Amino acid sequence: MFLNKIKDKYYYNLLNTFIEKGDVSEIRTLLKKKFISDKNSNLNDFNKYIIKFLSEQKFEKLFNKNLIWVNSFEETSCEYINKFLANILSHNNVLFVEPSKYVDELYDLMKTRNIYKIDFEDLCNMSYVYQYFLSEKKEDIRILNSCASFFETASNNYFTHYFLTRCYIYIIKNPYEIFQRNKLQNISDNKINHMQELIAGDTNDFLHKYEDDTYSISENRQNWSTNVSSWTNHNVISTFRGFILREEDLVSDPLQKLSEITSHLIQSGIELNLDYSYLQNYINENPIKVSHKDEYVFSKKELKILDRDIGNVANKFNYKPKI
Repeated sequence: MFLNKIKDKYYYNLLNTFIEKGDVSEIRTLLKKKFISDKNSNLNDFNKYIIKFLSEQKFEKLFNKNLIWVNSFEETSCEYINKFLANILSHNNVLFVEPSKYVDELYDLMKTRNIYKIDFEDLCNMSYVYQYFLSEKKEDIRILNSCASFFETASNNYFTHYFLTRCYIYIIKNPYEIFQRNKLQNISDNKINHMQELIAGDTNDFLHKYEDDTYSISENRQNWSTNVSSWTNHNVISTFRGFILREEDLVSDPLQKLSEITSHLIQSGIELNLDYSYLQNYINENPIKVSHKDEYVFSKKELKILDRDIGNVANKFNYKPKI
């Protein structure tokens, strides 16, 4: 224990010396040796350094800036865009890691660090550290999916940081359609509250459990309005290079929307060609599946509850219930 303290002090002194000199190359090498390779390193200490580096422009090159987020209120909404991104990156010989769920990547990290629970408070405090670890696995583009809301803490920590994230795509789905689908799938069970995931409640977190509840991760999804509003906020879009995609627009005009996504990636610094013949071929070979929608008439009570919680945001994106 005593020798470990001496060793830690040596590394911290050395790191602080490199910080004073602004030696980004040596800082990065030392971070890998002290905090990434050493699975027993103190993550709270590491977090203090990461927050410092993220607060100063001169340290930007410490970060790979290789995270691309494809997020939505429902994870299934991300599937088509995941597949498209993987295809176009491969087509343009851009190195990337296959799309994965953020929570699954966190679970893999937890196993190596003897962390058994990540709740929302942990994510707020340590999100930059966790994402730095994921970013440093490889310098290749990494596509991550999350259903969580974008957050900002009182200490000015965010869901992610623009030194870590290249850009994001947020996909919006009609909330009335979500409710209609849930209702029709379970129409015989009157005990189920089909609005529960859409409207505000005591908790709207997803608790992901792994290995018979040995590991757990809380995904702070919130209700539909909060989730959508958090990612479609003008400042969030501007700061983190966001692209907002209505699922219905992708279905009605896939060539236009996939070309816009390609342009967004190019503007975010990814070396792609905007090739309309490639995009049209991709669409032909990968048609968007539209599930058959049974008719459902909303009751006045249902509309009143939904309108109270999601009406304003739904109207903003031109979503109307079938009356």
